[in-house]
Amino acid sequence: MDNDKRQTRRHLLRITPALTGMSIVAGCLRLDTSDESSSGDGEESSDTGSDSSQDQSSNDDTQDDTRSEPDDSSSSSDDGQDDGQGETREMNERILSQAESFVSSNEANLYKGQIQDRTGESKVTIETGAGGNGFSFNPSGVAVSTGTTVTFEWTGNGGAHNVVSEDSSDYKFESELTDEQGYTLDIIANDPGTILYVCIPHRAQGMYGAVAVIE
Repeated sequence: MDNDKRQTRRHLLRITPALTGMSIVAGCLRLDTSDESSSGDGEESSDTGSDSSQDQSSNDDTQDDTRSEPDDSSSSSDDGQDDGQGETREMNERILSQAESFVSSNEANLYKGQIQDRTGESKVTIETGAGGNGFSFNPSGVAVSTGTTVTFEWTGNGGAHNVVSEDSSDYKFESELTDEQGYTLDIIANDPGTILYVCIPHRAQGMYGAVAVIE
């Protein structure tokens, strides 16, 4: 019985290393296979990662390019608006300067050295035959907005008057000569420019006036 056990133990002992060796060999095979698979996957993963990195880099470059490109349309639009506003401002200043120069150089009665600002009003009335002797326009210098109706209204003082545009005026007109109180002459100032005028019979008395039509 003991001999059988010893034989059996030896048999088991002999088998166990063999099995262990097989297990180890099998394990090595599995490890090798796993390593190869892992190595292959790693290479593929590396390649995929490289491709992904390249794609990401390409996307980043595209995004950078997109971010670095200025919005030309917005810039052009802003520049256009600024240019337009600047041109309008320069035009208005030129018109005001011409009106001021006209009444100053002709020493217009009732002109106090400054153009009266009446911009934004739909209608502006200028008295014709104003002042103590009736030889004035009041106001003699005024600024109005485009679209304003400028009305000359006779006071009946100072004798017969007319309102006639000067050669340097942008608006051309001539009223009749009258001393009728309440007589009116309307000028619709649709365009920017100057209305430079005089009462012919009282030119020597300084009966001049100017309207600056601005935007």
